[in-house]
Amino acid sequence: MREATVYVPCDAFSVRVQLGYGGLSPIEQLVLRALAAAPGAAGADDIVGLFGLGRQVTEGVIFDLLRAQHVVVDFGTGTVRLTEQTRRRVEAGTLDTLPGAELIEDRCEIMIDRLTGHVLPVRSGRPDVRLVVPVAGSAVRITDASQAQLLGAVTAVLERDLPDPERDRQRSGRPRRALSAYLAPSDLQLLASRRWLPLTVHLGWDTDADRLQVRVEDPVLPARHRELAAARLAQLADDRPEDEFVRRIRSLARGGVTAAPTFDEYLDQLRHRVDRLADTLPGTRRQTHTELRRIAERARVLLERRIETELTVTPVLGTGRHDEVLRELVGSAQRQVVIASPHLDRAGLGGALPSLRDAQQRGVQAAILWGRTHRDRLEAAAANVLTDLGGRHNAGRMLWYDRSCKINTSMVVCDDRRALIAGWDLLSGRGRDTEPLGLLLDAPGPGACAPIESMLDWLAVSFPDHRIATALYTRHTDFGTADRQPATSPLADLATMPETPREDEDDSFVFWQQDWQRYAARLDELAAGRTLPAVRVVADGEHRALLWSAIRGSARRLVVASPRPREAVVTHGLVNQLRARVAAGVAVRIATPARDEPATQTLRQLAGQLRTDRFKVPRRVPLARAVIGDDDVVLGGFDPLSDGPGIGGRGPRRSFLGVLIRGAAIADELAATLEGADAPPPPPPPPASGASADPGAGLGLVGRAHRLRTAYTDHAGRVPIAVLDAELTLPDPWPIVAELRAGGAPTALVRQAASRCLARCSTYDAPAVAGQVRDLIRDLWDDQDFLPAALLRPLVADPDWRPRPALSAVAATRHDEQLPDTFTDAALDGPLPAESRALACVGAAGLLLGIDGDQAVLREALELLDDLDAPWDELVRAALDHPVSAAPLPMSAIRARLADTRQHRRTDAGWAGLTAAIEHARQYRFDFDSGIRTHQHLFADDGPLGRLGRIAATRAATDLAAWLARQPSDVGTLLDRATRAAGPGTELLHSRRRARYLDRLRAVLTAARRVASAASAADSDPALDHRLLAARTTALRLSTHWPALTSAADALDAPEAPLARAALADLSVVVDWGMR
Repeated sequence: MREATVYVPCDAFSVRVQLGYGGLSPIEQLVLRALAAAPGAAGADDIVGLFGLGRQVTEGVIFDLLRAQHVVVDFGTGTVRLTEQTRRRVEAGTLDTLPGAELIEDRCEIMIDRLTGHVLPVRSGRPDVRLVVPVAGSAVRITDASQAQLLGAVTAVLERDLPDPERDRQRSGRPRRALSAYLAPSDLQLLASRRWLPLTVHLGWDTDADRLQVRVEDPVLPARHRELAAARLAQLADDRPEDEFVRRIRSLARGGVTAAPTFDEYLDQLRHRVDRLADTLPGTRRQTHTELRRIAERARVLLERRIETELTVTPVLGTGRHDEVLRELVGSAQRQVVIASPHLDRAGLGGALPSLRDAQQRGVQAAILWGRTHRDRLEAAAANVLTDLGGRHNAGRMLWYDRSCKINTSMVVCDDRRALIAGWDLLSGRGRDTEPLGLLLDAPGPGACAPIESMLDWLAVSFPDHRIATALYTRHTDFGTADRQPATSPLADLATMPETPREDEDDSFVFWQQDWQRYAARLDELAAGRTLPAVRVVADGEHRALLWSAIRGSARRLVVASPRPREAVVTHGLVNQLRARVAAGVAVRIATPARDEPATQTLRQLAGQLRTDRFKVPRRVPLARAVIGDDDVVLGGFDPLSDGPGIGGRGPRRSFLGVLIRGAAIADELAATLEGADAPPPPPPPPASGASADPGAGLGLVGRAHRLRTAYTDHAGRVPIAVLDAELTLPDPWPIVAELRAGGAPTALVRQAASRCLARCSTYDAPAVAGQVRDLIRDLWDDQDFLPAALLRPLVADPDWRPRPALSAVAATRHDEQLPDTFTDAALDGPLPAESRALACVGAAGLLLGIDGDQAVLREALELLDDLDAPWDELVRAALDHPVSAAPLPMSAIRARLADTRQHRRTDAGWAGLTAAIEHARQYRFDFDSGIRTHQHLFADDGPLGRLGRIAATRAATDLAAWLARQPSDVGTLLDRATRAAGPGTELLHSRRRARYLDRLRAVLTAARRVASAASAADSDPALDHRLLAARTTALRLSTHWPALTSAADALDAPEAPLARAALADLSVVVDWGMR
């Protein structure tokens, strides 16, 4: 662990404040005493005459006292009298305890840190530029600052700035206090200079989790903001590993970070010191008191933070119960409901539609987030439903976006009061035969709920569109339910600590001991009375750190729930750690329903090796993503044994959210649920939407579909024919296929069942059969299995149903000699725009890669596609421009060069070096006849170096080897031969000119030998050299347009997109070669 100081950028701004004074001014006290002495109500003129202050000043004092409710004014008679409370204070002689009545309007400069949103007084100073926290893209704005934060920052400014004696002489040094602080629209302009907040952090590196550890204990931030700063700095290191700041703090990290002391540890420290107060020596009492105050304040702040995050937590088990809670939360929303479902489809929306429509009609704002990765696309039927929900006839707004939000957590948030962390995709028709485990979170009181506000912040940031993100309500005050009376803190009596003892008085020393004993006992009593669990929101890479913290820190039990473990996470290191925890007496359970995954087999093998009840991998468990330690639970969208390093972030990666729950009771309940029982699970509920063909056979259909899924899993993805025939014995078996498809069964299983039904089907005209045939064809196209899809296409009578027959034939023959004929038929059949684009991909790939059929016919058919736009026209033009003499592309040679890129880069560099050496030697100039004639002979077309220049231009390795074989090994001999061949009487070169010229010729021969040794066998074929040169030109041309082509293919309408993607995939090797 190493300590460092980082610098957080802050936005400075000016806020309007209303200031008062801590007590009454002397003139205010004199006026109140005079009114108390008056036999009745006094007039303003009487007060003016009594003190001689002038009417304006006197009326100002009276108005201030009236506003402070110290006096009552009868405007009918123009008289003033004291209130009863003020009169009692005068009679008791405690008038000096009343708050001052004078008010001052002023401005105050404060700042908000861009990392956590904490508001504090403006600071000066220059940062270390290497340790400035990058906050570009931060969602923190000055408008996020609450009035309580503004008031707290202004109060801190007043406490920091001592009164000016010259300016405040008339106020007799009375302390000023902030009464209110607010931002007007005109105050949102930032001050010109950037300010910085130095923040002391402790840095370490968790080698198991492969993650930066950050701990923040700097008192400049409150406890909640210290937690937030630590989490965001660690997440920043995950998201931006190449950032200069991240590299710097990672270089400073040393070892692991010791966890910050907990409330229990501070309480133990306080008890220990209080028990030993009797031994405190005179002269050290003030020092001891200061240390006690520090410990007590830390404990009080932690307990207060725990109370702020307490929620009621209820497990939610099963898809049916999830559906009920979803409808309940949507139905009870008053202002806003937010639903996040990574997979969203029309079937899943069906169950929630009535509740959503009712909420919209009640004026509730609804927001929908969807999509796991940036490649996900929203199906058209679901988009139509969402568009209809946002229609003008509804009073509430429907917020959604047609791009993926890249989330991996399914959840519902009702206003800022309730939230459901779901165990499955709530708005998906898939996975309804599982038994997911989720959590329902409820705010215990009417005030702000920090954990749910954090969830809303995460959801707002996840929206790809900034306008929609800012439209979400994320703060308690946004919901219009701000409490008129602030809630009384249960720790209010702990705010006042024992007074500082006098060093020389034994009586006060005894009372001081007793006060601290009562304070510690009260702190213990309040902590023991907290029964609700504390909840904190965690995101992205922090899940991984919490997994390893639970593995290393659990003393009694460890439960890890993962739907599908992966070998990349279940490493030897993790297995050894689990083995060590079992040896230490910890009961370990790995709850996973996956049977055939290699990682699951590794864990089961470990269970077989250990042969102890302390380590089990139960087979029948609910579907959950969770880690449970002794008293802690982490549950959400992060799969602890599947989602490894590199997850999270707002780039192309997915983002995860979960909750960390601290509470022994809820941890025990969830552990008992996840430790599993080998009894068979209850029957899955019927689909939420979509009706079976046989309404009376619903449960039978579900049971048959469930047995087929079990057989599919037990037989490694291939259901035996006997099992298929046994389960498909209904007179109309197609509803079973529909049930499999609606339940999210594997596509291969649906295909097997549908194929068996087709084999036994006598007619294909029935609507149910035709629909299933269409679905089967679409499944085959999605899997790019085009040949069986083309065989099934004639069973669909509608010629305009897509994929149309002509395009189906092209897809089935794209690697066949029949492609020119089928392609010509499709090109002449009036293709739709999406079909033309798919045909462009297939035709270009066929022309460049070569087929057994007639290439000339395919070329002519490809030229028929003359209505293409960019980038499709560029693809077709690149294929047509490729020389016929160099076709098809030499794919074997291209793959060989990709497999040995380093060797061919070395060869390319050698050829370039040889060309440069020849040119350098060619530029040498002689000023005498023999040198000129020798040089001309060497570089003539039939001269030695002239021939070498042509070889270098064509890069013919065989010719180069033959040329070297004919040349002498000594460069001087080569020069002398050239001189003699230049003509009779030519003198041999000598002295310094010969030496300089030999240096250039020697460089040429050295470069030639280097190329010859590096050249591969593929370079030895002159015909291949010509084809590779032409292929390189085409590959470079394709690589220029490749990003646009792949994006356009992904954006194509279904079902043409799979064909376009498959054809482009055939060319990907060529493009990869062009990009090298």
